[in-house]
Amino acid sequence: LGWTANRNVIVAAVFAFAALLAYDRARRRGWRPGAWLAPALYAMALHGGEAALAVTGYLLAHALFLDQGPLARRLLRLWPYAALSLAWLAVYRALGYGTIGGDAYVNPLDTPLLFLRVLAERLPILAAAQLGAGLSDAWTVLPRTAQLGGYALALLVLALFAALIAPLWRRSPVCRFWT
Repeated sequence: LGWTANRNVIVAAVFAFAALLAYDRARRRGWRPGAWLAPALYAMALHGGEAALAVTGYLLAHALFLDQGPLARRLLRLWPYAALSLAWLAVYRALGYGTIGGDAYVNPLDTPLLFLRVLAERLPILAAAQLGAGLSDAWTVLPRTAQLGGYALALLVLALFAALIAPLWRRSPVCRFWT
C-alpha cells in the first residue's frame, strides 16, 4: 500500500526538476524570469512531497561546479531554496508527518546516528546501482553473507568508475556536476 500511495513523488519530481532547469537557465543564460520562477516551482514541488528535497543536491552541485564567481556568492544564491525547505520542514513537523519505526526509511532529523550508520551501509549500494550493479532492489532480503559480498562488489564498481571518470572529472565542470 505504501508504494501505491507514492504517486506524489512524480508530482514532486516534475516540479523539482523544472525548478532546476529554470535555475540553470537563469544562472547560465541570464534568463531573468528564472530568478523567481525557479523558487516558485520548487515550492510547488514541496507541495508534491518530501521527494522534492532531493533536487537541493543538484542545486548545490550547480552552485559548486557550474556557477561563476566567489564561492560565498554562489552559495548565497541558494537562500530561497533553503528558506523554502526550512519553512516546509516546520510545517511538516508541526503537522506530525513522517515515518516512525520502519526499516526502509530512516529520518536523519529524528535518529541522526542511526541515519549515519544506515547511510554508510546503503550509499555504496545505491550509488553502484546507478552504474548497473543492481543490488539495491533485493538488498533488504539478502542474507547477511550475500550483503557483505554485495557491499564489496559495490565498492569495487565505484572504485573502477572513479578511476575511469577521473580524467574527465578533472577537466569538465558538467561532469563534476552530474557526478
